[in-house]
Amino acid sequence: MGGFFGQGIWIFLLLFLGCALYCAWLLHRKLADLRDRGLGAHAELGEVLLRHRLGVNRMEEAAALMETGKVDEAIARLMEVRDTVPGLHPVDFFLGKAYLAKGDLPRAAEHLRSFLDRARPYDRLTQERLAEARSLLESMPPPA
Repeated sequence: MGGFFGQGIWIFLLLFLGCALYCAWLLHRKLADLRDRGLGAHAELGEVLLRHRLGVNRMEEAAALMETGKVDEAIARLMEVRDTVPGLHPVDFFLGKAYLAKGDLPRAAEHLRSFLDRARPYDRLTQERLAEARSLLESMPPPA
């Protein structure tokens, strides 16, 4: 039996077609998995950004409370922000200033040092806060 079917070439073509379809199916599954993970990461990022923005707003409210002399209320609000948004380093800066205004020098120094250790001078505002934190620490009397 001669020709195309007689030489058995069609078996190799079927195997090649089967492998190609299997590879296309695997690629489709992998792309669908990546898409789903991307959507999940996008949702998580949105939640983190929202929590961060709310924390910044609460921190700004606490700073305004400090300026009006409501230091204890500001400290309570800042501690709440620190617990809910752990990566928000400026909270330690404002806590240091609040405890300094309250007269609690050991706690003020602790929070200012924490801010100096964790914050990075990526923008002008953070650079100014780092300089102010250093200045505040240097102006504090040494512990007894």
